[in-house]
Amino acid sequence: MIWSRTHPLTLPGMNAKDADRSEVTLRDHVDAVVEVVDSLDPVNRTGRSSTRKCWSTSTMSAAQRCASARSRRPSASRATRSGYPDDRRYDVPATVIACEFPSAMLRQWMEEGHPGAQELAKLRDVEYVDLPSGHWPQFTRPEELGRAILASVDPA
Repeated sequence: MIWSRTHPLTLPGMNAKDADRSEVTLRDHVDAVVEVVDSLDPVNRTGRSSTRKCWSTSTMSAAQRCASARSRRPSASRATRSGYPDDRRYDVPATVIACEFPSAMLRQWMEEGHPGAQELAKLRDVEYVDLPSGHWPQFTRPEELGRAILASVDPA
């Protein structure tokens, strides 16, 4: 069994609501994550990731909405549109934790060539986990989210 510990990080441009995000790219975000991963014990690295889309708070209580509002930051627009030029990323095993939409719907969008699912459709080794919780499972279903993440990195 893998002993897991969280390693929170603040992506470039996400440190403050009024931070300058105009020059932040996806590469900057990837480099920040890689720096943290590279600092960890290599024995515990697994290559799985989670992907989330959509921003609904409809499944949250008033207290949860307040807590999430205090921690949210706008995304750096260049980071979400700039792409990442290295196609080897499609070979990295990934876990999609489908929170806002069921994985069957995501698969349908991929088959239909929906613009929001084009990158997801290119993944060659992907596992889907349905966790119907809205976009903020860390507030609405934190225990189930934690178990889903742990299962994705240590399926045994």
